This record gives sequence, C-alpha cells and structure tokens, in this order.
Amino acid sequence: MAKSSAVRSGVSNKVHLTQAVVDHIPLTDAGQRLYWDVKLPGFGVVVGTSVKSFVVQADIAGRSVRMKVGRAGEPPNWRAPEARAQAVQLLAKMKRGTNPLKEKRAAAARGITLRQAWEGYKATLKNRHRSERTIAAYWESLDRHLKDWLDRPLTDIDRAAVRTRHANIAKSVRTDKANKNRSRLHGEGAANGAMRAFRAVWNRAMREHEGLPPCPTTNIDWYQLTPRKEAVPTTDLAAVYTRIKAIKNGIRRDLFLFFAFTGMREAAAVSVRWDDVDLEQAMLHVPSPKGGKLRAFDLPLSKHLVKILRARKAENEKEFKGSPWVFPAYSKKGHTTESRVDGIPSSHRWRSTYLTCATNVGVNPYAMKLLVNHRLPNTGDVTGTYVASIGEDLRDAQEKITARLLELFAANKSSKKGSKVRPLRRRTSH
Repeated sequence: MAKSSAVRSGVSNKVHLTQAVVDHIPLTDAGQRLYWDVKLPGFGVVVGTSVKSFVVQADIAGRSVRMKVGRAGEPPNWRAPEARAQAVQLLAKMKRGTNPLKEKRAAAARGITLRQAWEGYKATLKNRHRSERTIAAYWESLDRHLKDWLDRPLTDIDRAAVRTRHANIAKSVRTDKANKNRSRLHGEGAANGAMRAFRAVWNRAMREHEGLPPCPTTNIDWYQLTPRKEAVPTTDLAAVYTRIKAIKNGIRRDLFLFFAFTGMREAAAVSVRWDDVDLEQAMLHVPSPKGGKLRAFDLPLSKHLVKILRARKAENEKEFKGSPWVFPAYSKKGHTTESRVDGIPSSHRWRSTYLTCATNVGVNPYAMKLLVNHRLPNTGDVTGTYVASIGEDLRDAQEKITARLLELFAANKSSKKGSKVRPLRRRTSH
C-alpha cells in the first residue's frame, strides 16, 4: 500500500512494477513520466496523458537504447507479468550487444512488398504536386513490366533478378508483334524506364525502413539512348509542311501545326480544352503541364495559330459537337492520344525546332524559357528574376517565331515547277 501511495503522489519514480502498481499510476496532465522497476534494472513504464507503455533500456556499444515493449492494459495490450518476461529476453539480448530495435526494423524492411512501397512513393509524388499523368505513368511501367514482383518482398528481389529483368523487358518490347512502335530504342527505353521507376520506389522505401539494403539496380548496365529530339533541319521543313497539309485527318493535321507553333509537349497539347483557350485574347492557359499544377502557365498564341484554331472549332462542331477538347477523338479519354504519322517529326522534335527558330529570330533566352515553360535559373540571378516579372513581350516573340516557321514552310514555293518534294531525311540508330 505504501508503494501505491508513493506512485499516486508522484514522490518516487522507482517502484516494483506489479500490475496493481501500474494500474494505480496516474496519467500525467502534460508530458511524460518514466517509472523504473526496482527488481529488474532497465525495465520501466512510460506514462503520458492518455496511455502507459512498458519499455526496456540498456547501453549498447556505448549508446543508451530504449525500446518499447508494448502498451500497458488489458489484452491485446500488455499486462505487467508478460511485459516483465519479454523485458528479461530483450535486456539479455541488449547485454550481448544486440540491438532489438534494429532487428525489428530489419524485420519490417524484409516484409515490405513492392506494391506497399509503391503506395508510399505515390504519396510522395502527390505531396510534391506531381500531375496525375506522371503518377499514372510510373504505375503503368511497374504494372506492365514488373507485375509479378508487386506482391513480393523487396528483399527477395536481388541484383541478378533486376539485371535479367532489365534485359528481358528490352527484348520483349522489341519483339512484341502487337506493338506497332516496336524498335530497339523503344524496347531499351521501356526497360530503362521500368527500372528507374523501381529504383525510385525502392529508394523512397529505404528512407523509411533503414533495414532495407541499397537498391539492386546498381547491377544494371543502363542502355545509352539517344532519342531523336534534335530540331528538324531547316532544309527539310518545307517538305515536312507539305506532308502535314496532306494529312486527311484534319484534327491530326492541326495538332502537328499546333506542335510547330507552340513547342508544347505532346501530353499537354493533345489534352487542350476549349475552356482554356481564349481566342479573343489569343491566349492559352495550360493548367497541368509537366511538373503538375504548380507549373501552370499562360501562353500567348500567334495570329496565324488563332486562325487555325478558329477553323478547328468550327470543324469540330460538325463531327464532335459539344466536345470540350480542341483535338477530339473516338477514344476513352475523348481526345487524341497519339500523334505519330509516318514521315512527320515527333512533338519532341517540333519542340526543338520551335526553340531553334526562337534563337534564330533573336528571342531573349529567358523569354524562350517562359514560352516553353522551362524553369528559370534559381541561382540568385537578378536579371532572370527581372525578366520573369516583367519580361520581353512574349506575344511579340511568339509572332516572330511563327513568322520564321511560315517563311521556312513556304521555301518550296520558290522551287522549280514540277520539282519533286524532297523526302525527310531519316537517321538510323546505332
């Protein structure tokens, strides 16, 4: 009874931790208080404002380590006798130099699956305001190429496995007859992409689970890819323009012209909505570009492109009446999702061509970055900050770029009558 009185009054924090004593220890009004057992050194109970928890504490390699045994209370929580028995075992390990905390963390790390790790990484992407499109792309890569790994513990996936899978992905994509775009570069790109997604998920999990070893992708020899993102040669632009104008599908034809006159990335361009297009003010709002909503920006449109878009809107009403999309299609999403046409450069190459033309007509480098939504330097560059706030007239820059493109597109008109259109030069991959 004397011990219980001491506990209730808070006079002593060294008691014999029987169940009766633990039950009588009052909760604190604020903060925590620690009570140590007088018979088993290193065994104690931490009391807070709402819960009591049994703990053990001992020195391991010169450092004091405290570990929670469990919450005190009725089952499934811990009673004092069971907590004492568990404490005896844990303290014996700690006396031998074994850290039970590290063992516990290692066990947790051994159990985490790729799917569970993905959920953690997905939360990180959302916290970083990555777009839904970016998050979906990561998942698609994992689900398509590493589906049989999703419910395996990460620690079961070793270096040999990732090296073999990396090579197999490249081979399977390259030889898949159902894949219209199969090629060596496409297969190797898919392999690199899947393993980079895997590495990102693993590294995020490793931040949370210190018992997880380094990512096994260290054993991968990454494919060196040289995607064709270079600008279309100016001598080829007239021939390319002729091909674009000859595309029978007007929506796809105008999409390529949109690429040319804006330099926009494909994913943002194909999903442009009429609600974001102000034809009167010649302005386009891009709400969710690469980088997510925090990278949203407004893009001035040239007079020539506005003319194209007005005609596109009228044409859309004939076949896609009421569609919210500038480039509608009979697809699940309701808009064009693919922009590949033989003999026509990709959106990446149009982006490079757009930037090349901007350079040729003397557009300020900072204005160029604003037009294509590249990040401005964040190095304390006062000039960059000034340009970002008031800037060169972006509309004037846009008109100059469009005028230069139209000049290059019209180059074939001065050629001899009856002369053949020169084919777009193709480069082979090595």
